[in-house]
Amino acid sequence: MDKKIRYGEHNVQPDDVERVVKVLNSNYLTQGPVVEEFEREICKTVGAKYAVVFSSGTAALHAAYFALGLGNVDSCGDDHDHDHDHDHDHDHQQHKTLLTTPITFAATANAARYLGADVEFCDVDTNANMDIHTLEKYITPQTAIIAPVHYAGLACGMPEIAEIAKRYSLGVVEDASHALGGSYGNAGNAGNAGVAENMVGNCKYSDITTFSFHPIKHIAAGEGGAATTNNQHLYEKMKLFRNHGIQKENFVNQPHGAHYMEMVELGYNYRMSELHAALGVSQLGRLQKNMESRRSIAEFYARALMGNPMVTLPTSCTHTDNLNNGHAWHLFPITLHSSISRERVVNYMHARGVGVQVLYIPVYMHPYYRKHGHKSTTRPVAEKFYARSLTLPIHTNLSQDDLVFIVETLVEGIGHSS
Repeated sequence: MDKKIRYGEHNVQPDDVERVVKVLNSNYLTQGPVVEEFEREICKTVGAKYAVVFSSGTAALHAAYFALGLGNVDSCGDDHDHDHDHDHDHDHQQHKTLLTTPITFAATANAARYLGADVEFCDVDTNANMDIHTLEKYITPQTAIIAPVHYAGLACGMPEIAEIAKRYSLGVVEDASHALGGSYGNAGNAGNAGVAENMVGNCKYSDITTFSFHPIKHIAAGEGGAATTNNQHLYEKMKLFRNHGIQKENFVNQPHGAHYMEMVELGYNYRMSELHAALGVSQLGRLQKNMESRRSIAEFYARALMGNPMVTLPTSCTHTDNLNNGHAWHLFPITLHSSISRERVVNYMHARGVGVQVLYIPVYMHPYYRKHGHKSTTRPVAEKFYARSLTLPIHTNLSQDDLVFIVETLVEGIGHSS
């Protein structure tokens, strides 16, 4: 093994450590002021009115679906009792379905299953994003929410998706776990100040947008996620869900004293700690720099591989002057020619220490989903993409020598695998 290059990697700087140590020396390790500071900074970055931070991106999705009333069971998966005095707006619904795409991490779909909802999968386009041209054929009377996934950091066709959702009176949750700092198409320069009106997360085209702060994402909070919205009701519902469903005002019963609080929903402990929030605040200040680094890496790959007949680049790389099109570049996915054994390329690159990945197995192919309504599901474009795709390392710790080595190793691997 010549090197050890991970496909994704966090970058912690002295300023990050200083912010976390400051919290360790404070009076709060949880439920303190830094969480609220992080939420304010997220709102400022993406241009949304409200943000709620969570212990993970999965928790953010779970809360978003809950706030929009997805499912016909309560949030732990048990049937509701039929108490006629129980009048919360998400009770006693008909069974509802989430419509999302299969090329995503399983959490996008799983969070709907936590609420007892079914999941349907729309096929994808050549970018592995939701195919807006076939979306409507997957909508049924049971569909409640459309959840587009901004795969690899490229925003989906949100204006079109929003129009379709409006036509069918559906909720929209953007899974932007890959797209913090990205923007909607060419109208904005991802990560630049002053273009928040076009940033992914501003909820111009959706009810809620969720993010992930896993260490390999654009900013790291250790673990963590967030949901943004412009709807105060949804904001309050997500805050409630994050904290066991407990509220300390607007009581149903007569309070018993200053200590009084009520649990009005079956929520979860999905709170983010002050430590994670401090790291998130510090890292968010470097978002633009991180975006520029990722864009530079994408440009290097595009120039180095353009014209190679065995490799198809992301469509955003068809012309390298289009790389600054709002793409957040969480991943750099390529597809290999059908004559190439991807497995041999992966094995060759791993043997040389280059951590390429295959992302993702279509969600409906997982045994759990095969057992729960998707035994015969097939989405041709998604399966073709999965069969031939490969993601190259892209993170801020990569040196120029690393990038040269990655490309050389890829070309060598292809040569050994045809």
